[in-house]
Amino acid sequence: MDESRLPLQCFDALAEMDQTSPSHPNNWGTQFRSLLEENGLFDVWRAQGPATTIQYNAFILDALADKSFEQDVISVEASVRNLFYHNFIRHDVTQLPAYLSSTLKLHDKRSLAEMRLQSEFLIIDRSFILLHPDESCPVCNLNKPDDNFHILSECPYSRIPLFKPPITIKNDERQEWLLGFLDSIPTEKLLTTTTAIRTSIRRSQFAQDAQIEATH
Repeated sequence: MDESRLPLQCFDALAEMDQTSPSHPNNWGTQFRSLLEENGLFDVWRAQGPATTIQYNAFILDALADKSFEQDVISVEASVRNLFYHNFIRHDVTQLPAYLSSTLKLHDKRSLAEMRLQSEFLIIDRSFILLHPDESCPVCNLNKPDDNFHILSECPYSRIPLFKPPITIKNDERQEWLLGFLDSIPTEKLLTTTTAIRTSIRRSQFAQDAQIEATH
């Protein structure tokens, strides 16, 4: 940019501040320099030129993505508050599930991720339902655990034919069967599957709301 441009003047000011106060937490220049330095890319910052930045652009993004992924894995393994995250790394975490890089909308990916993680907190539209696996389903009389498998495959108020399990399935195999099913969805059936999941969650939410209303 020409030196009269305000963005360039702001950047130069941030770079100068980084030299005089390198520990300032709110300096974008310091944050960016630190990211580069932590990933062995300090030469890019030292060059202070667009040609160098463009030259190393792909390398910078790959390095930062790898660093962020590594930090996420460490956080998942260390999590004690949200133990269901541990289910996410039951396989090789370097091999991301195909649905994460698919063209599915974010809410579809989220619903599928919640089921794969056996989350008890299922978001739907602007609301949610809370499952209680240690208790029986509150809306049907099957006396089955109120878990992910039940709302998709068993509960007469929310089950979807797509998730119909084998007749011979045992109680201790229910969730494992569902995980195996969700792990093996073909790419071309991702949208159909996520739509079915969200439909099931809506049905369960509607049944619970109707039951609450009936008791008042």
